[in-house]
Parts: sequence; C-alpha cells; structure tokens
Amino acid sequence: MKKMLLPVLALALSACTMTTPASPPLPASGVTGTWQGTASAFYLKAQLTADLALQDTPNPGDFTGTLKIASPEFTGTVRGNVNTGEIVATSGTDSVSCNGKFTQTENGGGRYDGSCAYSGVSGSVVLTRQSK
Repeated sequence: MKKMLLPVLALALSACTMTTPASPPLPASGVTGTWQGTASAFYLKAQLTADLALQDTPNPGDFTGTLKIASPEFTGTVRGNVNTGEIVATSGTDSVSCNGKFTQTENGGGRYDGSCAYSGVSGSVVLTRQSK
C-alpha cells in the first residue's frame, strides 16, 4: 500500500502544478479589423468599438485606427503596436494609455487584454476581434 501511495501522490502534485499553455501571440496581420469589448474601472463599465489597420511603420506591428465609446461618449484615434501591446487613444487633449497583450484565439480570431490609465485612474480593457 505504501509503495502505491508515493507514485499516486507524485502524480497528484504534478497535476496541481501544471500550468495551462499560454495563448500564442497574435500575428501582426491579425490586428486589422473591427474590435469590440469593455473597459472597466471601479464599478463602471463602458462598451467600446475600435477599427484598426496594420501600418507596419515606423515599427513592425504598428497600427492606427478609430475608437468609439458609447457612454461616457468618447470618439478618437488609436495608435499602437500589436507586438508590444501598447495602445494610445486620443481625443482632443485627452489621452488614454494601455499596456497589454494581443493573443490569437482558438477560432483564429484575436483578443486583447490590458490595463489602461487616464488622469490617475487605471482600469482594465478586454477586446475581441469581430471581423477582418
């Protein structure tokens, strides 16, 4: 009985310490399209839509686009880099900076998970690509 207990315990411990494989990075070409998601800070959530287009200039993976948030209303431009996960949205003198990661989803789509900062307030943002 004791001889069987050790292998079973070792197997159980190894199963508990196994990590799930990381999602693969999104190829730069995968950033082009319409992205939708939510931005959250404290108990507030805002729905947003971004239309992004790969530019690859001046750096590989650079993109530009537009961003719309329904409430509070925000319409602006977006620039960023799919490889570094940096996104900056600007409207007039307002600017929101985000850092995160673009990953490829199982269905071949894309996902962005990040954190954003605006005027000393930080929150999270999750976007998924809706169309190319």
